[in-house]
Amino acid sequence: MLTRAVSDPDFTLYVGDVRDVLTELPAESVQCVVTSPPYWGLRDYGTGTWAGGDPECDHRANDRFSSKTGLRDVTRATVLVEQEAKGTPYRDVCGRCGAQRQDSQLGLESTPGEYVAQMVAVFAQVRRVLRKDGVCWLNIGDTYSQGGGPPGSSKQASNAGSLDTSRRAADFGAKPKDLVGIPWMLAFALRADGWYLRSEVIWAKPNPMPESVVDRPTKAHEQVFLLTRSPRYFYDVDAIREPLAVALHAPGNRPRSTVFGQDFDGDGRSDAVWGSTLGRNARSVWEIATEAYPDAHFATFPTELARRCIVAGTSERGCCPVCGTCWTRVVERQASNHKAFDHPARTGGAISGGVGRNFPDVELRSVGWSPGCACVCTVVETGEVDQPYDPVPCTVLDPFMGSGTVAHVARTLGRRSVGVDLNPSYAQLASDRTAQLSLFA
Repeated sequence: MLTRAVSDPDFTLYVGDVRDVLTELPAESVQCVVTSPPYWGLRDYGTGTWAGGDPECDHRANDRFSSKTGLRDVTRATVLVEQEAKGTPYRDVCGRCGAQRQDSQLGLESTPGEYVAQMVAVFAQVRRVLRKDGVCWLNIGDTYSQGGGPPGSSKQASNAGSLDTSRRAADFGAKPKDLVGIPWMLAFALRADGWYLRSEVIWAKPNPMPESVVDRPTKAHEQVFLLTRSPRYFYDVDAIREPLAVALHAPGNRPRSTVFGQDFDGDGRSDAVWGSTLGRNARSVWEIATEAYPDAHFATFPTELARRCIVAGTSERGCCPVCGTCWTRVVERQASNHKAFDHPARTGGAISGGVGRNFPDVELRSVGWSPGCACVCTVVETGEVDQPYDPVPCTVLDPFMGSGTVAHVARTLGRRSVGVDLNPSYAQLASDRTAQLSLFA
């Protein structure tokens, strides 16, 4: 039986192993998935229990190790604060008392191959729960391999990135200090399992976590993959358009305005309206700052990153309550001509007023919404027949809910959400975070 930590009309949160919970959810019941699973070997989220050994033992290793002094500083960039104070938990067997660890959390597998295999199995169930025309946004980070070291030590002073203290790089064909390549390993495995790999988005972080490294650049990005079940799917391109670039001009010869739709040549007509008035198509590099979260979760998802994924993958108007198909944006396209000036590099000089070339153009304006299906009903109040059903909010799934960022953003955007998390304390964080934002309160 599934355990629900939250059961609101617009937000359902299950506590348990995602591999068990997903099998119980209805097929094709969500329009969009936005998630960031535990990264391989990065953190221990404290869900393990111990069998045997000494019941008084904390089953934690001494993380301050050095072959010379017996001490080594552990960087905050890779180890949770409480683990810095108490030591890192042993992954399989306690090196102090011999207790056996029992844990169903993902991310602590011995090799990247084992981790990827587990993720593929999870996302096979995600694909079943996702509609055939739905999309899945998967944020995944990388890590570095480490060399050998005594059990309980993190032997990776200059390339910290793993809490698996017993792993050896040679076990999976990597050298010490190699970048493992987890994101693309997982992306290719998911593609081989049936997913369509549609896009790689680079999440560029202007405020990355500091790293105590001097022999490589500081890591300042992560991958977000756009995956789909089918070659055709719902995607609201207009919801995440970016501002149009300003017109090119030569130094000292600025046109009257750098805003599109202005009179560049002085003839009294607007002659620079190329592109969409909704903005340009979103690029594949998103610069989004990381966000601090005051409560005890150390891998929070930026709200802006979640917002972009949700508005692109679900309809703002909602979906059909009968079949679940998203309503689609109605965009008005108006053909026109504009006069654009050659770039100075091509003309060999400055832009001269009144001299340009006419180009065909299309202006785009969002003017409304239409149902994406043929489901119709009779409106009781008016007696009108063959009318589309009133839409209901779309549903977003996050199978690794954590502190509840996706659910929080979904509510602010008027969407429903379903989440899963193994850790009851994180489920409480998500519950508290969304408690005041119910769509139906």
